[in-house]
Amino acid sequence: DAVTVVGARRASSYGREGGRELGRELAAAGMVVISGLAFGIDGCVHRGALDAGATIAVLGCGPDTAYPAAHRSLWRRTCEQGLVLSELPPGATPWRWTFPARNRIMAALAGMTVVVEAAKRSGSLITADLAADLGRDLGAVPGPVTSRMSAGPNGLLAGGACVVRDAQDVLDAMLGAGVRRVERTSP
Repeated sequence: DAVTVVGARRASSYGREGGRELGRELAAAGMVVISGLAFGIDGCVHRGALDAGATIAVLGCGPDTAYPAAHRSLWRRTCEQGLVLSELPPGATPWRWTFPARNRIMAALAGMTVVVEAAKRSGSLITADLAADLGRDLGAVPGPVTSRMSAGPNGLLAGGACVVRDAQDVLDAMLGAGVRRVERTSP
């Protein structure tokens, strides 16, 4: 079972903490956690997942390229402990169009896509739209109505996405209530 978790590059501390915890708890529960290795939520999700289990990073460049360069150690750790994949050939550099293109892969690989934080117009919402088009479940982490970064997830919730307060909400939505439990441990 796999879940894609995405969100804003310029995430708040609320989003970064929530993304990391969600990634860790989902991986600890045996889920494969998928994201895009970008700044912000994606990086936090991968770090959390690697602390407890499996993660897949889908890149908008060649699989041999750590992008962004500041995530080189995270890319390396994902190569060693998880999976890095791309539809682009080795050595391919990222372009503006390659990120929305890779979002369709992230949406297709998982049974559910969860948006942690996103502005009204964002790549994360492109991923959510693609997931919905594929008939995948959608989840969103609610946020303050006064936060620009909560506009995307709150809009998804208003449209019927599952409320994601924690990993247990994701497991219940994907597998059925109580089928798999999240073991709570302090980080």
